[in-house]
Amino acid sequence: MQRVGGGTVALALMAPVAIVSGYAVVTNFPQVSQIAPLHMVLPPDNTVVACPGPVRTLSQEVTAAGNQVAYDPQFAPIDNASKLSTAFLTVSANSNILSGTDQRNTTFAATSKPQILAQSLAGETGSSLRNLQPVANTTDSGIGLGGLSVEDSQQPVSITSQATVLGSPAMTAFQTTVTTTGDLRSAALATCSLPQLETYLVGGRTDIGSSSRLVLTNTSTRAASVSFDVWDQQGAVPLGTLASVTVPAGSQRAILLEGASRTAGSLGVRVNSNVPVNAAIQTNTMSGLVPMGLEMINPATAPDVKQSIPAVSVGASAEGAANSRVDIMVPGGTPGAVTVTALGLNGVTKTYENMPVTGATVTQIQLTDLPQGEYTLSITGDVPFTAAARSTRAGTKNADLLGTVTAPEDIAWSPASAPLIGPAVVPLPDVGGTWQVDVGTVSQATSVTVIAIDNSGNVGVPVRINLAANSTAPIGVQALAASGIAQPMGMVVVPDLPGTVVAGTVLSVQAPDGELIASAPLRGEQYTQIATDLRVNTR
Repeated sequence: MQRVGGGTVALALMAPVAIVSGYAVVTNFPQVSQIAPLHMVLPPDNTVVACPGPVRTLSQEVTAAGNQVAYDPQFAPIDNASKLSTAFLTVSANSNILSGTDQRNTTFAATSKPQILAQSLAGETGSSLRNLQPVANTTDSGIGLGGLSVEDSQQPVSITSQATVLGSPAMTAFQTTVTTTGDLRSAALATCSLPQLETYLVGGRTDIGSSSRLVLTNTSTRAASVSFDVWDQQGAVPLGTLASVTVPAGSQRAILLEGASRTAGSLGVRVNSNVPVNAAIQTNTMSGLVPMGLEMINPATAPDVKQSIPAVSVGASAEGAANSRVDIMVPGGTPGAVTVTALGLNGVTKTYENMPVTGATVTQIQLTDLPQGEYTLSITGDVPFTAAARSTRAGTKNADLLGTVTAPEDIAWSPASAPLIGPAVVPLPDVGGTWQVDVGTVSQATSVTVIAIDNSGNVGVPVRINLAANSTAPIGVQALAASGIAQPMGMVVVPDLPGTVVAGTVLSVQAPDGELIASAPLRGEQYTQIATDLRVNTR
């Protein structure tokens, strides 16, 4: 059997041969006839994403074997000040809204209703593998909008949207933890991501008062042998026996990077596995007893000489502006330079030209004098790199239990993201804050079509939003007023020209002592069926 071009598989019976002086010589050519091609449709895959579980405060109980961690129950994220959510939005491949079309008066067969499954994983908290009951409103128009209970959201989970013969469904799921007081004071947003054989993560720190926890989730039925590399501002970090771990099937492992890394203000991680796994980093910092930010760091795109970072939200306070930066990870050993261009509402706002970066390190570039606003960072370099941007929000200064007057902070990490080559679906769960989607153009002027969805799965009138070249458009609830949906619980963003925009979501929550912030990238893909021609040659 031999695979030939164009997705065609050919079968042929070999002619008799004779061996002459080590060479194969054909002695008789058979009569060959070709039958009509057999058209075989390979069934599309289900869309399966994994959520890493809520953020947690680590106890001092860390075992040496595998660097597994336990938690102090009094710091569990489920308390009166925390709000947990695992929310998803899935749209069937045959739904018109994936092309930005108004489908309010379209009739669908009942078989178009999405089929959604959820399963808990064997996590660090001792939870067992079991099926969950997602709460979802599904419609004949192919929309499934819902989530998991607070109890089920306390653990790592996988969520499956089943495919149809028409293709794999679009799905995005978020796991959010909003805590307005205490050590976990933050808005943390994790994208429930597709498993990957290789994942890059940029962000976090391991200096005094900080913790960064690499979370590895294996939703497959096979054990995963996972290796990882770590870089910081000094170079590659020697990991020794911590350089590889085994993640059993249907389970999760966590590695404390401060146990593997030097004291570092910036980190970059590359994760490789023999089976696809999900990887994320929980990072948090304390200044004495004052929380200075916590976030789930989502995967960044693979190293390249050009990257785009959406949803970089610079705050109004002097502290927020001063602490905004972009971390550049260069895994190769060759030094180089990058140019960072901040694209705002009205176009190019500021450019940081020819900033030097060192090979095999993570380099911090401060975004000094960048005004308050929403930005997309367009970054070009002469060596392959990946990156993530850090935004902050400063709270009100208060004296802690020790009498120290310090303003708490919250942070958001926005990773480098791929342009949308298809529609992006976005759940907007009620977590006590305000959601916004930032769409940035990576080159030319273009437009996107946005369709709002309410809690029952009803869709609104498509809203077209024009985007200037090299700019960022924040799309909030107000921008969707023309859709006729008063309280959107989800939206679909459809680019007019695939590959011309990047997008990310920003969550803002008002705490008693200031604003909390979180962000996550959005992915947009094309959802089509897969077909293969099978041609059989016979004598």
